[in-house]
This record gives sequence, C-alpha cells and structure tokens, in this order.
Amino acid sequence: MDELGIRPIPPPLPRLPAILRQVEAIPQVQTKPQVWPCFVLFGIEMVVTLAVGITVGGAVMALYGEQAITTSEGLVQYYGAFLATIPGLLSTTPTGLAALGMAIGAAIFSKTPWQQRLRLRPGTGRWWVCIPSLIGILALGQTMTQTMQLCGIAPGPTLTAIATAFASLTGASLIVAVATVGVLAGTAEELFFRGYIQSRFQQRWGALLAILLTSVLFGVLHLDLVHSPLAMGLGVYLGYLAFRTESIRLPIFAHVTNNALSVLMGASHPETTSSLGELAFSLALLVVSVLLIHIGTRPRSIAPIEHPIPQTTNAAAIDSRNETPLQ
Repeated sequence: MDELGIRPIPPPLPRLPAILRQVEAIPQVQTKPQVWPCFVLFGIEMVVTLAVGITVGGAVMALYGEQAITTSEGLVQYYGAFLATIPGLLSTTPTGLAALGMAIGAAIFSKTPWQQRLRLRPGTGRWWVCIPSLIGILALGQTMTQTMQLCGIAPGPTLTAIATAFASLTGASLIVAVATVGVLAGTAEELFFRGYIQSRFQQRWGALLAILLTSVLFGVLHLDLVHSPLAMGLGVYLGYLAFRTESIRLPIFAHVTNNALSVLMGASHPETTSSLGELAFSLALLVVSVLLIHIGTRPRSIAPIEHPIPQTTNAAAIDSRNETPLQ
C-alpha cells in the first residue's frame, strides 16, 4: 500500500495467446543428415562381396582343378555345384553378416533410437496388405523373368550358377539354403538398404530419389549385367513398400519369403515357360497388387530433424491490445 492506504494494481499478466506466440516465434532450423556414411558403408559392403566371390572362386579352383576353368560355362557349372554344398552356402554368409552388422552398428551410434533409425517399428499399413505385397513381389519376379526370356536375353553367369545350385539342393543343404539365402540375406539386405540407406536418403532428397538411388546401389551390389537390373526392379518394389508403410517389417517379410520360395522352387526343378499371355497375367497381377497396397497404406513424410534455436524475446514488445480473448 502507498501512503494513502491504496493497494497498487499489479500489471496485467500476458494473455495465453501472447505466450504461445512467443514460443512459435522461436525459429526452427531444419538440418538434413549427411549421406556420405551411406556410400562409405556401401563401399565396404562391395569389398566384402568381391572378397567372398574371390574366395569362393579360389575354393572351386582348389576342388576341381584345371577342369573348372576349361570353359566359362564349365566354371559356372562348377561354381554352382560348390554353392549347392553346405560349405559353399556358408561361404556366402559374410556378405549378409557384414550388411547386418554395419546397419545395426551405424544405427546404434545414431542420435535416434536404433529401432526407429532402421524403421523396425510397426508400420502404418493395414494387416491385410501383407497378402498383396507377397503376391506382388512374386508377380514382379515372374514379369521380369518372362520379359527377359521373351526378349531372348540369356540368364548370365550369376543366375546360371544360382539355378545350378538350387537344382542340386537336397536335405540339409536345402535347409541351410533357405536359412542363408532366404532369412539371412533377405533380412540383412532390407536392414542395410531400405532400413538404413533409403531412410537417410529420404530425409535428404525425398522419397522418389531415395527409392531410385537405393535400388541402383542394391542392383550394383549383385555385380552381374543381367542379375543387377532384375535386382534394381526388386529394390524399387521393396523401397515402395518401405515408404508406404514407414517400416521395413513388410519389405523383410516379402523379401525373405520371395527368396525362400525361389530356393524351394529351384530345388523342385519346375518347368518355366513364357508367353505373351503369361506375361500379361503376371503384369496385371502386379498392377492389382500395387493398387491394393496403395489403398491399404498411408505414409507420412520423413521430415528433416528440427532443432530450435534459443532466442530471447521481449514480452513487453507484444501489444496485448491486439490479442483476442480465449473463447
């Protein structure tokens, strides 16, 4: 109170909208992640893949001697025969283990929780989307294979060796092939490419370029003029699944199942025929599957990480007379 006994009136507190406006006035800086680690890790994966190929080639030479290198066709056949054995199948696992280790290791050192960094959390799609996703990847494989056959394109050494290996699988070697080619390779490649690389590319350049560039790297890793384009097509499809569901759970399921079925079908020696009618049916099945996937999923964009910059604001500078009262 003053000398006259009058209690002074305290200054009015800022209204809530004014306070909120001060908070909103703090600028947000969008930082896009660096992508050079993706290319460095991909280079390491390429080195591991080449080292595995050289090691397996050396093992084939040691086992079969000069008869394995008489002709290129003979080398491919002996190469496939060695891959059909349990030691041959296990010799290819370092490629998958390297991809798996690098993806998880890089995600653990990230500031984002590693499950979120690799998009391992549940996706946004409906539960039934897994059905058209599986049908779609099988239809895509048939479409690309039938197109290649109708165009008169030879399978190439890699696909020939793989077909030779699958046709020789029996018993224990068949089980090991499903575990290595299906489960390990499918899971590791999805964690590394769609989980780590594509998500980082998407934060940097957007979904479309991220899917395409990741698919190119995925195809290059297969090191074959025929197999690489087929792998690129498969990568685009899997990248689309990862984008639509914001998770790699569905791509892992589709990739592992596709690889496992390829092993089982190759071991059962199915007769493959190609015609325009079969190609049209496979293509139609693929289109319908993609449409169903599109209907059953609704992605949210992965925005760059935002960091607020602390900034002092003068509350007195806000004119309270222009504020509207809360309703």
